[in-house]
Formats: sequence, structure tokens, C-alpha cells
Amino acid sequence: MGSSRLRLYTATIAATRDNIMVQAFHASIALSVLEVRSRLAGRYGPHLADQADIRVGIHPAAPLVVALVPLPVLEMIGTVQKRCQERTLRRFGVDIEQCIHA
Repeated sequence: MGSSRLRLYTATIAATRDNIMVQAFHASIALSVLEVRSRLAGRYGPHLADQADIRVGIHPAAPLVVALVPLPVLEMIGTVQKRCQERTLRRFGVDIEQCIHA
């Protein structure tokens, strides 16, 4: 699933492990889903990265996006999406998570 052009990708994770419920949102500019999954593995580990729902673009109505991402952040991500071909945005990234310990 490679690409030769930069795109905005977003990912959501909802998983429970070791009595900890993790809900996470990620947005970044990348060339492929594999690149995004690699970033997620570095942050959350390969197990949670493999469970991530990774999509091209931002999907503001997705339940975890609604729950985790404030409107001003969504608006900023939307602006970045329109300009994602700019190399200066290559390092753009947003990570928002909440963990509930039970």
C-alpha cells in the first residue's frame, strides 16, 4: 500500500490490555499506511499498532474522533490536510490518548 505522494492519515485505537483501556487518535503526514503503522508501533507497541484503524484523511464523525479530538484541533488537521504536499509539513503529527486503569 505504498504511494509516491504525501497524504494525511489518521488512526484510532481502542483496546484493553493488562486491565488498561487505551483509546487513542493519531494524525500525520506519510507516504503509506505502513509508515503510519510503524510510527504507531514506536509509540504504542506493535500489538496496539496492529489493531489501529488507519484511514486516509480525517473522519470527524468517527466515534473516537468525536470523543478525543477537540474542534480546534480538528480544524487545524483539516487545514494541514489541504496542504499535505508541502514538504515543510512532513513532520506534522498529532497524538491524543486516554487510558483508563481498572
